[in-house]
Amino acid sequence: MSSERDISIRQQNILSALNENESLRKTGLSVRELGDASDTTSTSVVEYNIDHMAEMGLVETEPSIARSTSITEKGKQYITPAVREGLVVEG
Repeated sequence: MSSERDISIRQQNILSALNENESLRKTGLSVRELGDASDTTSTSVVEYNIDHMAEMGLVETEPSIARSTSITEKGKQYITPAVREGLVVEG
């Protein structure tokens, strides 16, 4: 696995939340909701991870639009079966 392929468990959980949300509802998730999904209380840490994943092409976001972060097809490839089932926790 290359270093580009390596993402943190927190990032995997954010991607999983975005993927699940995409199939359940039309309204995007807020930064706080993504923090809840990744067990992160700091919104700045969530935003840092979103920015990093956007640079990698895993998510797309429009900074001027609230709740605009969405997962890309490339990002969907990073979701492991354990993350899909909610089995991965950071610790």
